Amino acid sequence: MQCGMKKRGTIIGVVLIILFGWNSLANAGNALLSWDPNKEASLAGYKVYYGTAVGSYGAPVDVGNQTSYTVTGLGTQTYYFAVTAYDTSGNESGFSTEVNKTFTDTTPPVLSAIGSGSLTSSGAVITWTTNETSTTQVEYGTTTGYGALSPLNSTLSTSHSRTLSGLTASTLYHYRVISKDAAGNVATSGDNTFTTAAAPDTSPPAISAIASSAITSASATVSWTTNEAADTQIQFGVTTSYGSSTTLNTAMTTSHSQGLSGLSASTTYHFRVVSKDAANNTATSGDNTFTTPAPPDTSAPTLSGIAAGNLTASSATITWNTNENSTSQVEYGTTTSYGASSALDATLVTGHTRALSGLNPSTTYHFRVVSKDAANNTATSGDNTFTTPAPPDTTPPVLSGITAGNLASSAATISWTTNEPADSQVQYGTSTAYGSSTTRVSTLTTGHSQGLTGLVESTTYHFRVLSRDAAGNLSTSGDNTFITPAAPDTTPPALSTIASSAITPTSATISWTTNEAADTQIQYGTTTSYGASTTLNTSMTTSHSQGLSGLSASTTYHFRVVSKDAAGNAASSGDNTFTTLAPPTPPRRPSRESGRIISAPRR
Repeated sequence: MQCGMKKRGTIIGVVLIILFGWNSLANAGNALLSWDPNKEASLAGYKVYYGTAVGSYGAPVDVGNQTSYTVTGLGTQTYYFAVTAYDTSGNESGFSTEVNKTFTDTTPPVLSAIGSGSLTSSGAVITWTTNETSTTQVEYGTTTGYGALSPLNSTLSTSHSRTLSGLTASTLYHYRVISKDAAGNVATSGDNTFTTAAAPDTSPPAISAIASSAITSASATVSWTTNEAADTQIQFGVTTSYGSSTTLNTAMTTSHSQGLSGLSASTTYHFRVVSKDAANNTATSGDNTFTTPAPPDTSAPTLSGIAAGNLTASSATITWNTNENSTSQVEYGTTTSYGASSALDATLVTGHTRALSGLNPSTTYHFRVVSKDAANNTATSGDNTFTTPAPPDTTPPVLSGITAGNLASSAATISWTTNEPADSQVQYGTSTAYGSSTTRVSTLTTGHSQGLTGLVESTTYHFRVLSRDAAGNLSTSGDNTFITPAAPDTTPPALSTIASSAITPTSATISWTTNEAADTQIQYGTTTSYGASTTLNTSMTTSHSQGLSGLSASTTYHFRVVSKDAAGNAASSGDNTFTTLAPPTPPRRPSRESGRIISAPRR
């Protein structure tokens, strides 16, 4: 093919060759174009044009300075191609000789999402999708030889469904799907399988092993089995007309059991069992019977004569009587929740005795007695109490929570607690020999506090506390220590080396030092009344500096510095002064203007 290129008004001819290439790997949609290069020095690149009508193209593709290009994504129809060249100034040649190619579809549909559903004992629905519109058909059978073919649905679609009928229940079927596109390309899937459902159940359950058990004067339990899962119900009454039914238990099981309640004592009952399987096939047993026994003894023993005796600091004996033979047990504890029980004496008697041990002295105990007769009727008494006597007190108080507080340079407060009321005293000094004591406070209390005075500042003191209870048992603590703090700081910082520097017409810097860390602030103004202050700098330092700004030129300013230490002691300097500089003189105006305009932009 030939094309010309304009360059500075000149048409330069060039011979281009366009070759057509077919890429079958690209799903019949690619065209490889190539051409001879343009030899002109000003060549910048090429543009590829194509469309579906002779001489009618879409927007070009700028491929740069290369002599081949692959056009992709083409459909199954005829396409027309041409190439132009363009130079560095953007001049573009005419079209090369046009070439064309017709693309045809040779690729079968892609099958996906193959599945079976809506399974019954005699039918199934096979579904799948394709990436292009195509026909619908299923090949199926009980082996991979298949042998049966669904009717062909020639409607072209991408979503496919075929219903298979006349199948055998509970059978594994093999199948494969077939789709053919509009170009006649056929796709056949690999092997797939499904199993049909079982045929409908029409046989009722077989009932066996019917039995009655746990029979009382007012209740009984009936059980049975079935050869398949089924629900559970019993019909019962005093005749073969029954008249009553248990609540239907819809849980499906092969082992069945239901309780009957509200029965009459010494009565023969008729019953039959009923079970229905999942297919609603019902089985009803023949008649069965059981007889309820006479009513049992339901009266609990009568309790009397309840007493607590033989009281010691750690034990007691509980006695009581019953009107019939019964067992013996006592529940006891320090509250009406009890919490402890004596060992059960299962001997059936009418005179009862139970010993309690391991009790606490001086403690009120709650107790109740329990007796159960031969028929398991239980009688429990109301609440009763006794109090154990106190043992001799030989235990000194337990000291805890010993602390030194309210520390001052010459005083401190010692506090502690005891587990019982006791008196209060503190021994203290600068060594473990102590040497000093507070006055003993004889008031018996569990919360103790005594003040120490006349102490020396910044000194370590040793101390121990003493408490004696009402029985004269004395407790003395181990050694403890505290340190008195230094006396309060009441001296303000000493100010020195106050100086002004970096003075300009509108600003200055003030600096000074203190003999201890303190904050920083300046009061200033044009008189000794000052009237203005810098922002307080709360950082604690001994070297201080702050800048003053917004001042007037050629003006004398008065100032004093202020610093406050960590204890709140403030120091203010005497009056100091500085004078701001005069404002700078501006440069003189030029005496004449001269010059020559060399160039100016065109407007």
